[in-house]
Amino acid sequence: MDNFKSQVKQKTDDELIEIFSKSLDYQPDFIKILEEELTERNIPIAPLKKIRADAYEVSDKKIQMGEQGSTLYIALCFLFAILGGIISIVAGYIYAYSKRKDSQGKSFYYYNEQTRKYGKWMLLVGVIMLLLWLLF
Repeated sequence: MDNFKSQVKQKTDDELIEIFSKSLDYQPDFIKILEEELTERNIPIAPLKKIRADAYEVSDKKIQMGEQGSTLYIALCFLFAILGGIISIVAGYIYAYSKRKDSQGKSFYYYNEQTRKYGKWMLLVGVIMLLLWLLF
């Protein structure tokens, strides 16, 4: 904790404002120390909290929408699925069922619906082809 304090004390006002405004990835202890330092320096925190809340909202909306999977990786994994590769089974499961949490702790699928659909098909094709490879 003292390490955090010494780091914060060395920063300029502009650096502290920048860090606090974009603090989505920082540890809560660090943000608390940062907030205390901003208060000591008589820098108004309310507008910075609004900026931070807006950033959380944008981040949460992005998480809720889900990401588009890489077209190249999806195509390669389908190729592996046809060849009966276990990689495609794992990739299909990840694309279809991976989840992450937003800032409120709610779980959402990591990938968008289209990517999840490809993941389910990839998983199915991979399992069927692996079984066929093992049986014949």
